[in-house]
Amino acid sequence: AEAVLQKAGIRPEAFQPLRSGHLEDAWEWRQGGKRLVHSGQISGKLSAAFDIEMPVFYAEVDWDYLMQLRKEHRVTYKEVSRYPAVRRDLSLLVSDGTSFDRLKQLASHAETRILKEVSIFDKYTPKNDQQGRLPDGKKSYALSFVLRDDEKTLTDKQVDQVMQRLINAFENEGVEIRK
Repeated sequence: AEAVLQKAGIRPEAFQPLRSGHLEDAWEWRQGGKRLVHSGQISGKLSAAFDIEMPVFYAEVDWDYLMQLRKEHRVTYKEVSRYPAVRRDLSLLVSDGTSFDRLKQLASHAETRILKEVSIFDKYTPKNDQQGRLPDGKKSYALSFVLRDDEKTLTDKQVDQVMQRLINAFENEGVEIRK
């Protein structure tokens, strides 16, 4: 049921348990105050009445409503770039209160054109720090940045300039770059 909604580009507003006499572990997905999908496992009592020994699952989709919502969802297509992406990593020392989302936001504001992706591949917190390598009130993030120009191949100089802008943006927020 979730895969059908995802393929249709619909993110339901509510996903909640459902009481049902014939279903166990029943759930419903709602959109606009209306039930879009409900599903669950057929109760053991009902399965036994039909001599069914294996679990049976049920899902009901309001297809008319789904198609109505689907019409409101615009699918866009963009050609895959012919130019290669470049990946660079940075290790950052940040205050405990700094979130990955904040770092991603800073990076996105520092480079709007060729920064395509920011992801975290390591997080080191005081809980993991058995050797006392982190200063009090700090944690370490290792971030990966994917850069790509959709019109040409990036040069080392362009990549270095972007990375320096990212470093400057982080340092202006009190983030320390780890070597």
